[in-house]
Amino acid sequence: MTSPNTSWALDPASDRDAPDSLDGRVRTTLILIENDGYSKTSIQRLAASVNLSTTRLTHLFREQVVMSPRVYDTRLRLSKAENLLRTTYLRIKEIEVKCRFKDSSRFARQFKKAFGLTPKEYRARALAEQADSLSSGAVPDMSVNPSSLQIAKSAHQ
Repeated sequence: MTSPNTSWALDPASDRDAPDSLDGRVRTTLILIENDGYSKTSIQRLAASVNLSTTRLTHLFREQVVMSPRVYDTRLRLSKAENLLRTTYLRIKEIEVKCRFKDSSRFARQFKKAFGLTPKEYRARALAEQADSLSSGAVPDMSVNPSSLQIAKSAHQ
């Protein structure tokens, strides 16, 4: 059995264009997680907002999005951090806070697991690539790359 294409699920701009086959309650949950984030206490709030038990919401979400709400939220936060590292000069600590990571070492471990580099290494590589493209006369592409949002899923299976 092949896995459904869920790349749309990790692109915050496209969750409103998710497949029509998605249950409306799951679609609503995706939007709520994008806007408000996820925490252990918020799963009850998310479930209540779509009139489901926490168990049923988690089951339905996993079935349709192929990951738990917590994993989805973590991947969104890591994607946002990756984008901020690539496109801003914010300090890494500021990015951690903006992306709701409370523990610097955990953020660094999760980021490295997802992208293969620590946040510091990732930024250094992104800056070097931008410098190379500027020296060659190319205009750097500062847009979000949707393929990067898949967060090295295949590399860790």
